[in-house]
Amino acid sequence: NQDLKYARLTGTEWSLQRVDSTDDVGGTPALVLDAQGRPHISYEDLTRHHLKYARWTGTQWAITTVDASGTGGTDSALALDDAGRVHITYFSEGLRYARGLQVPARKRASSKP
Repeated sequence: NQDLKYARLTGTEWSLQRVDSTDDVGGTPALVLDAQGRPHISYEDLTRHHLKYARWTGTQWAITTVDASGTGGTDSALALDDAGRVHITYFSEGLRYARGLQVPARKRASSKP
């Protein structure tokens, strides 16, 4: 099917979760884990040509449409900064940049010994 799914290895078995099943989604996904180990995914809704963003809250997937211009959201790259803010670059009739949601900080790694 054309759903966006997230898989992770739990011991010796793979756990598969459906993230988004609306229409044809999951084009050119990018994945990053936050300080709590929770996944964040940017991806294109190929039916509507929107850029979407999904994050695992600990109990469910929260999905946001980042760019609903209908001109695409391909080839996204996703990062979280030190404050936990989401940054996404993507292509939509040119290179674009989006930033937003701040992820709560817990268990942040330190670069100092």
